[in-house]
Amino acid sequence: MESEQKKRLNGCQPFGALSALWGLNKHWGCLPVNNLNLNPAISQTVSPFSPVTPAYSDLVQRFALQGSARRLLLSEHRKKSLEANSGLDIPIDWSKAARTSRCLRFRLGGHVDLLHAPEYQAGAFAGLETCSSVWACPCCAAKISERRRIELLDACKSHLATGGAVVHVTYTLRHTIKDSLPSVLNGLLTARRLMRSGRAAVAFAGLFGHVYGGSAALRLCTVRALEVTNGSNGWHPHIHELLFLPVGADLVECERRLRLLWSASLIAAGQSSNEHGLDFSNSGKDIADYIAKWGKDPRWSAAAELTKSNTKISKENRSPAALLADYTYSDDKRAGRLWLEYAEHFHGKRQLVWSPGARGFLGLDAERSDEDIAADVSAYGVRLLRLSVAQWAGIIANDARSEVLTLAGGGLVGPVWDFLIALGLADGPAPAPVVVGLEHDLKSLDYSPSGIPRYDGKLPSERLRLGLVARSAPVRVMARRVPRNPDGSFI
Repeated sequence: MESEQKKRLNGCQPFGALSALWGLNKHWGCLPVNNLNLNPAISQTVSPFSPVTPAYSDLVQRFALQGSARRLLLSEHRKKSLEANSGLDIPIDWSKAARTSRCLRFRLGGHVDLLHAPEYQAGAFAGLETCSSVWACPCCAAKISERRRIELLDACKSHLATGGAVVHVTYTLRHTIKDSLPSVLNGLLTARRLMRSGRAAVAFAGLFGHVYGGSAALRLCTVRALEVTNGSNGWHPHIHELLFLPVGADLVECERRLRLLWSASLIAAGQSSNEHGLDFSNSGKDIADYIAKWGKDPRWSAAAELTKSNTKISKENRSPAALLADYTYSDDKRAGRLWLEYAEHFHGKRQLVWSPGARGFLGLDAERSDEDIAADVSAYGVRLLRLSVAQWAGIIANDARSEVLTLAGGGLVGPVWDFLIALGLADGPAPAPVVVGLEHDLKSLDYSPSGIPRYDGKLPSERLRLGLVARSAPVRVMARRVPRNPDGSFI
């Protein structure tokens, strides 16, 4: 039973020194709320934290994966700290630890607001650090990727409406299991950079480019995404590119020239390729399918996870999300090490890159940063609750963020308040919600303790670097631990 609990709660229990400070048993993870006396319409959407539960939600999975990412990153941070301090185990220096380990856990001010978006029937936390990592954080990646996916779709619709064509090109290179991730990744990016320089590249742009962005020269209009998988041949980084072609472009000639350019660029970069090094598609369905799944692991959904097994999901080509899922749910230590390697070498890389001026040419607004998108709560117009320091610490201690957000999605304070009472974090009648207005965002909502301005014109990461925000300190939480049955339900 204990090993089953470990597997089920892997990734969601408090970590190391924090767990000891709170005095919590490491097996107290996400508390199920299926037996609480809640609104039936709301409680049916919340399930015990178990991979075999039919209602197992994507939201719970994201937080579970984020918990696993946090544990892996903190373990690596501690390992490097021990090496740097001659084996002396010192407390975690949170300013140097990976931002994902603090994401949606550490407060920016004295309290945390629980918000609700009536239009989307969704909940969100405000007043917390966000890491904005599309590589390491499942929570931020989901939010940022969805925004980018909508932009890709709008760009394609806009260009196709003018009579132009859109093609989907995938660039890869030959590699073996002996090749390290940095060597293959650097080879791919070097070849891609060389492909866009030189006479052949200028000639290609002259045939398939546009005049835009104040330049008299013909320029290619593209957007590219960097991805990676791991399989029997080791790391497999690749680039997906959408190429926006002018009206009447010769697609056969475009493909022929692209293949020649890519092959020459690989050779110039000291790499090699084969007939599979470039995939060219102008099928509207293929492009639509790619955009629909962009930023998502095609095998990573609630339904896929429920039926996941070593035989049903191939180990031949695993995405980073699949590696993290295997580490989380199958206790695959090798998958965890591979994910750490990926997170280290992709840190700081740009996931989606538009060619200069392309967004304006395609009718898109100025690009928002990942940090801005991850921290944005402007769509959440109702503040259901203002959580105190102790209440937030109790939610973190029980790793109940996903349950709280799922309940907040219903737009009612009562179910959330009942859940907090069950955790021993609240009593008495529930407070009334406050409408803050859909036009509000982090610039206008005050999440700061007295005397510290919540917003000063700087992004959260900049404020933290400058030391303008008081850091959160672990708080001892005397939350009531509710007894549970072996199946996870309340007694």
